[in-house]
Amino acid sequence: EEPFTLKICVGILLGFTGLVVLVGADALAGLTATTTGQFSVLGAAICYAINTVYVRKSNASGGLKLATGSLICGAIMVTPICLWIDSPWTITPSAEGTASVIILSVFSTAVATVMYFHLVKQLGAATMSQVNYVIPVLVTIWGVTFMNEPLKASSIAALVLVLCGVAIISSQKRRVC
Repeated sequence: EEPFTLKICVGILLGFTGLVVLVGADALAGLTATTTGQFSVLGAAICYAINTVYVRKSNASGGLKLATGSLICGAIMVTPICLWIDSPWTITPSAEGTASVIILSVFSTAVATVMYFHLVKQLGAATMSQVNYVIPVLVTIWGVTFMNEPLKASSIAALVLVLCGVAIISSQKRRVC
């Protein structure tokens, strides 16, 4: 129902190339904390793209079932790590901290995940996978804007590549290009 066309392939490759340009060749020189973070962002984008295709192909009806299963599985996988690393029994959270966790859990995670899975079913995996390529570019823009990080030519090139990939895939349905 959603054929893998040459346009989709080119769009995905452009988006991924944009992420590689964003991470940069310097990342291959040596493994530092910054490099590890950059590869984590790249790996997350790949995982989201794979997840999007899986969700599109699944037989589950509605985003709520998929989101519920996804969040429960994620919690099961992460809980032992959190218990081991953070020792939560030694922490006394403030009311503000607890409220923040609840708000982020409900709105930024649960509601957003339901919406995401619903949109994958409506718009298709190719279109929604491009959203994941835009996130690291937006994070770079936010870093420049709010953290006074330098704006590099490679960041601009990455933005152009990612946006071209998104435009190509988005035009697939509307026959713009």
